[in-house]
Amino acid sequence: MTLPVFVSPNPDGEEGLSPTVSSSVLRWSKSQGPRTIQDTLMTERRMDLVVDGVPEVTVVFTPGMEREWALGYLLSSRRIGGLADVASLELRPGQILVALRRALPGVGPRGRLLHSGSSALHSPEVSSTDFPVFPPWRTTFDIVMSGIDWIQEEELFRATGAVHVVALLRPDGTRILRVSDVGRHNAADKALGGASLRGEDLGRTMAITSGRLPDDMVFKFLGGGIPLVASVSAPTAEGVARARHNGMTLVGFCREERMNVYCGEDRLAPEE
Repeated sequence: MTLPVFVSPNPDGEEGLSPTVSSSVLRWSKSQGPRTIQDTLMTERRMDLVVDGVPEVTVVFTPGMEREWALGYLLSSRRIGGLADVASLELRPGQILVALRRALPGVGPRGRLLHSGSSALHSPEVSSTDFPVFPPWRTTFDIVMSGIDWIQEEELFRATGAVHVVALLRPDGTRILRVSDVGRHNAADKALGGASLRGEDLGRTMAITSGRLPDDMVFKFLGGGIPLVASVSAPTAEGVARARHNGMTLVGFCREERMNVYCGEDRLAPEE
């Protein structure tokens, strides 16, 4: 597959910005009282995605992996079917400009009627979206849990506690990549775009995430072609319904050596 051409008047672009800053805070404890310490805080940046000259979306996310985020967003919203559909991507301060060779109908901004801290509500057009067909493969309980362990080791999460983490693994447990962002939607897009740039077959990966799995998050991973998604957190009834309808394996509450498999249990093989 031919990769898109990336051009930028500033090669570092927004990616040269630090994702964290150090700040003095007052730490107050019952045993020691108040004292001043240095704390690590996450930073946020606002970026506009413009596709073929038309503003697509404005996003607030953690600096870094802007290219990966843009590609993952276009994949997960079914605006492109793969990297071959992208002619160029230009990174400017505060903007990501994308030109497409081929545009799919997808679900653009008109499909998101309301966005809250919980999820995004889609219009009825989402129900007719065509998702990639999942290839048959199986994995195990221990491999899924190894991914849960991996996301809990992520550096920014351990330093700040203010990010969501998404990791992608192959069915045999091989680690592909691990990304973080202040937004769980952004983290998912960064993971999808990053794996695509590495030439990974997304249909043969699983996603491990720290965030909730409502309908719009399940839709995002379905749009990227991920057959199995597991989280330390919970899905919603609508998220489970969408996963079940489209043949995805959805796993939640992966913690303390247990998990809930909500649908697609055939993809999990017994331990040998």
